[in-house]
Amino acid sequence: MLADLAALSPQEQRVLVTMANGHTNKEIAGIMGLSDNTVKNYSGNLFAKLGVTRRSQAVALYLRHHPGPAESRADRGGKPAMQG
Repeated sequence: MLADLAALSPQEQRVLVTMANGHTNKEIAGIMGLSDNTVKNYSGNLFAKLGVTRRSQAVALYLRHHPGPAESRADRGGKPAMQG
């Protein structure tokens, strides 16, 4: 599964980490300076790459490989730590 996480684009990684921090799509859009539709597109793409159909499944997958609080530099415009 780590290979699946590595397959995500940097922007998809930021969306996933921000999701894992408990933010809604609308909040993610505001944090990242994107439209709601763009966040939905990134979400759909990352779900497909991870082989999941639900947000909760994507977050659970992320948290399985990154236990503890979701450390997100996405809120500050940085690259999230996705390396395992």
